[in-house]
Amino acid sequence: MDDEGVAKEVSLCPNCGTSLKGQFCHQCGQNQKGFDRFFLSLVSEAFEDLISHDSRAIRTLFALLLRPGFLTLEYFKGRRAHYVQPLRLYFITSLVCFFAISLQNTLSPSFINFDGAQEELVIGNDLDKPTDTATPDSDSNDPAAGDEPAQEKAIDTSAKTSDFTSEFKFGSSDESPEKDQNVKLEGLHFDLLTEEQNQTLVTFYRAQLEKATKLATEDPAELVDMAIDSAPILVFCLLPIFALLLKLIYFRTGRYYTEHLVFAVHIHCFLYTINLIDLTGFLIGGAVAEGLDTLISFWIVIYLFLGLRNTYAQGWIKTAFKFLILTMSYTTAFVFAVIFAALVNVTIL
Repeated sequence: MDDEGVAKEVSLCPNCGTSLKGQFCHQCGQNQKGFDRFFLSLVSEAFEDLISHDSRAIRTLFALLLRPGFLTLEYFKGRRAHYVQPLRLYFITSLVCFFAISLQNTLSPSFINFDGAQEELVIGNDLDKPTDTATPDSDSNDPAAGDEPAQEKAIDTSAKTSDFTSEFKFGSSDESPEKDQNVKLEGLHFDLLTEEQNQTLVTFYRAQLEKATKLATEDPAELVDMAIDSAPILVFCLLPIFALLLKLIYFRTGRYYTEHLVFAVHIHCFLYTINLIDLTGFLIGGAVAEGLDTLISFWIVIYLFLGLRNTYAQGWIKTAFKFLILTMSYTTAFVFAVIFAALVNVTIL
């Protein structure tokens, strides 16, 4: 009786109680392997979905990088079990990509130099990098040493300290930097607001911009961190806009908006993944990084074009025309989104 009870207990799935007819439960799919095995076997099983030659992750990754539009078409045809689902793939690739960008910024922080004399913004990645300043052994008594080309090459070394002042202008002003080193905010006026409300708004944003300018001189890495933190939300909000542009451009194809959204998700997943490869190249540095960056730039353009061509199955000329429209429209939307995000960051600073 006990033997029969044991046999009956073993023949049932511990997870859902369904009768077993093999190693995997046909109801819930749970593997019936026990834990009474070697530790390395358990570790291998944990990473099986990632390192196995026929895993969904590897299969999806190769198709994503090398076969434009393939994953979207497979999804439309209902062949979804062999590949990572679009939204899950998006969250994984975006998380890893932005984490890598944040890590790169932490290891090699950017610097921002507001040069008040020349009114230009200088952004770099390495404060210790040698600059094209005048060499100490140059003849200071020679009048030709102060010629115009030499002055153009000179770089304000005060970028490495917090002692210099800066000027950040909005609108035109005839005042020189020596007379006024504060942030100028001119031309900001809304007809829907009263004069008092407009003045209050100008005063608020002048104070916020002064705070941002001070932060750029004292702790520029924090500004870069703010931009990196807002980037995932920004790109995610642009996803439905990209899909809407596809819907408008390909309105005669009869595809639903959700189908365009799937294609938009796969395109963004590709961009995240290819950007990770580009970041890896920059870790190597030198000619390898430059060559890889050029190759990736060409492949992104070709990939997007072939992705549209393969997914929507239209002619080469028509696809090229719609590719240009899509690129210009999405670039415009992206620029406005970046400006809006910057305004929000300045507002909450």
